[in-house]
Amino acid sequence: MSVKNQITIAEIARQLEVSKTLVSLVVNGKGDKHNISESTQKKVWNKVKELNYKPNSVARSLRTGKTQSIGLIVADIANPFYARLARIIEDYLRPFGYHLVISSSDETAENEVNLIDTMIEHQVDGLIIASTQKDSEKFQELQSKNYPFVLIDRYINDIQTNYVGVDNYSGAYSMTKELLKSGYDKVYYLSVTPDYLSTIKERERGYLDALSEIQPLIRKVDFNAPHKDLENIIKEIMNADIHKPVLFSSNNHVAKACLRIIRAYGIKIPEDIALVSFDDIELFEFSDPPIAAISQPIDRMGRFAADVLLKQLSGKTQYPVKHILKTTLVNRKSF
Repeated sequence: MSVKNQITIAEIARQLEVSKTLVSLVVNGKGDKHNISESTQKKVWNKVKELNYKPNSVARSLRTGKTQSIGLIVADIANPFYARLARIIEDYLRPFGYHLVISSSDETAENEVNLIDTMIEHQVDGLIIASTQKDSEKFQELQSKNYPFVLIDRYINDIQTNYVGVDNYSGAYSMTKELLKSGYDKVYYLSVTPDYLSTIKERERGYLDALSEIQPLIRKVDFNAPHKDLENIIKEIMNADIHKPVLFSSNNHVAKACLRIIRAYGIKIPEDIALVSFDDIELFEFSDPPIAAISQPIDRMGRFAADVLLKQLSGKTQYPVKHILKTTLVNRKSF
């Protein structure tokens, strides 16, 4: 029985026509420190993947003090928004030799703190976090220890740190103005708990500023159990026999719950009630009718966040770095 030859650093170096030292530095996470270009490092990692090279991760961790792992903490990885975000970050990190460890906080601040501590105990090299925290205490602690992290999607006002997100205010403002222009004067805005999150606050602020003289109609929905709240809201609207009512959901999670209830009751969109959402997902494109939504540049968000963290790990970034990206209104037939 023949045994397949184990791929070595020397073989990778031979095929790339570079030195063994260069390959070793890249594989051991020292490429940036030794000014090896990003393109060269990517070539090395692509060859590592092609040849299925398996370094001794325990030995490498002992030598470098790095595990080549990044932690990602989000509210709910089952949410299509966060699932897509995780995949983009994972794909971006892979050519640099990093793997992604993903956990869900279930929109609970205590869970998030425990996850942060657990990931650090397991020696992830840095963290990307869609935070549920109400204040910055935990992140100030991380900063005091010079621990690398990036906040994504949500920010916290009382701390200056790396952040990548979108202009939630302008997105909600533009959608509300579009609804008003289309003749809707009963715009029910479906907010979600916890309502102190920056995304929720900024979207609500955009909605309110766009209304001008029209009465705001804000309804709060429990993130963990939206169906009961939404059933009561939809019944209230239908029983009031309102002309051209519209539900403006603050995120896709609530909008999907609205769709289920509306279909269960045989209500027609947009004839009986219109529905739009912040945060476009694939489901909305193929529902009947397709649901209008504010689209977030998820791919760019993920790549920016991963890039900022990698640069922080290598000491190549001015701190803090902030990227605020624009949203897009996707106008479909649901209003």
